[in-house]
Order: sequence, then C-alpha cells, then structure tokens
Amino acid sequence: MTELKIKKTLQPLIVGEKIIFGFGQNGIERSIEKSEMNIDILKVLNGEKERSELKISEEEFNNTINVLKNLGLLTTNEYDKKYKYSRNINFFEWMDISNNTNPSIYQQKLNEAHVLIVGLGGIGSNVCEILTRLGIKTFTIIDNDVIDESNLTRQGTYFKEDLGNNKADIVEKYIKKIDPNVNVNKINKYISTKDDLKNIFKEYNFDISICCADTPKYKIDVWFDELSIEFNKPFISGSYASTVINTFCMNPNITITSSELYGEQGASREQLLENISFPTSVIAPITYMAAGLISYQAHSVITQLNYKPEAIQIDLFDWNIYKYDLSKK
Repeated sequence: MTELKIKKTLQPLIVGEKIIFGFGQNGIERSIEKSEMNIDILKVLNGEKERSELKISEEEFNNTINVLKNLGLLTTNEYDKKYKYSRNINFFEWMDISNNTNPSIYQQKLNEAHVLIVGLGGIGSNVCEILTRLGIKTFTIIDNDVIDESNLTRQGTYFKEDLGNNKADIVEKYIKKIDPNVNVNKINKYISTKDDLKNIFKEYNFDISICCADTPKYKIDVWFDELSIEFNKPFISGSYASTVINTFCMNPNITITSSELYGEQGASREQLLENISFPTSVIAPITYMAAGLISYQAHSVITQLNYKPEAIQIDLFDWNIYKYDLSKK
C-alpha cells in the first residue's frame, strides 16, 4: 500500500485555534482543530516524526487519519520534480477536495482523452498547444486554411517559414515537437454543411469536441449542439470579440444548448450598414487568454475537477466577469 502523506500543496498553517489547509483560497480552504495530537499526526504524515513517538492509541490515530482523508487532505503524491507531469499532478492534488488520495488519476484521464478541434486559427491553434502540454495524447484537428503573415501576431504554433502551408500540417508538426508520442488525425477540409461535421462524429471516436471555427456563421454552433446531443458528447465553444472573451460547454443531459443560451441572452438587432463585413480586431494577449479559458474548460470537463455547468464571459475593457447558469431547468 502506498504511504499516505499530508498534501504539501495545501500548506497547513496555524491560525488562531485552527489548523487551516489552503489558507485564503475560496472553496479549497479546510480546517481541523489545533491540538497537540493533530499537530503530531501531521508531523508523522510529513515524515518529521515516527508513529512510535506518539503516545496515542491506534484507534485515535486511525480516526484522525480518516477525518483527514474525508476532508481531502491526504495524498499518495510522490512530488517527483523530474516527472513530466509533476506540476499538473500537484495542481490536481490542490484542486481535489474529495477523499481521493491519488491525484495522478486526473492526469491519466487527460492522457487517455481524444479531443476534436475544428478551426486552427487564433484560438484553435493555441488550444492545441495548451492541451498537448496538459497531456492530451490524441487529437483530431480540422482546418483547410493556409498560414499568412497576419496569423503570426497571435497564433503561437506558426512561424515565418510556415507561410503558405496548411494550418493542420503545421499544427501537427508543432505539437509533435512538444510530445512526439501524440496521435493526430489531420483533416484539411472546410466544414460547410452539417453532414460534413456529422461524418467526423461518425468516423472518429473522440471524447469531447471544441469548436474554434467562426464560419459558417450562426450555423456551426447549432450543428455542434445537435450532433453533440445525438452522439452524447460534450462540446465546448469559445471566442473573442475585441476585448471580450468567453467559453461555454454544452454537456448533453446536463446543460442547455448554445442556441438556447444565445436565445436567452441575446438581443434582437438589425444591422445598420449594408455591404460591410466586420474585420478581425484582436491582439495576442486576448487570443491567448481566450485559448487558455477554453483549454481550462476542457480540462475541467475531462477530469471533472471543479466542473461547473456555467458559461463565462470576461470583458477586459472594464474587467467585468459574467457567469450564466447552463443547467437544464
């Protein structure tokens, strides 16, 4: 049996008459009574004392161990700094408020997940990189676009020498530099109909899809809604509009659809000027924040750590954050 330890990531502190773990972190913070016995047991669990030094019964010791375990304060983490995913596992240990003692199970879930990403522009290309570094080992990526110079200001997987090449080819090359063992199903195709997308759902046994494509406008999210329900697979979308970034996960049987969300939150409006197309207005910091937000959403859905059925929107112009409950009524 692997030896149980106190979670070092929660950095226990004595505050008044309590021993507090995860001090100052809303939702993470937990506490036990400050007593000589509790302090001694924590020192045993941290390797500072031997069990034989404690003048308490086995029953008292085991009861305290069970209390600590049920509070989610114990771990089997080896804290091996040289292990590739050690910082991930430390993070999962910190996030996990359940009685699970093995944080590496969440890394295993990520390593075993298959993610579909449609659209490899400012968001999708960066999401591919982040998820590869997070530990996703299998991707299906779709885009028919080629790289041009305007992509280099915000799309981290592309470089000057990549100009004119297919985005899917270069993303595959890039993420394989991060992890040579990653598996990539690469599709150079524009998704123009629902059947195009449905064929992807049929052919590839992915666990979660991420829509980073903005065309066909007003249609592609609806297709993802309908197909995600039909195939019972979570679907994440996210975008930016100048200073506004957002992310949304449609989880079948749990949440409303993106169409229902936009119907509830949207406003009827009529375009004033005809014969005008709105150009992309974005900078790298916005793009990376949007990609990070979407990737974190994917992480929470795959691991189920701190997963909440909510849509998040951040307006960086005035630093306001908006949350929308997606739970089915």
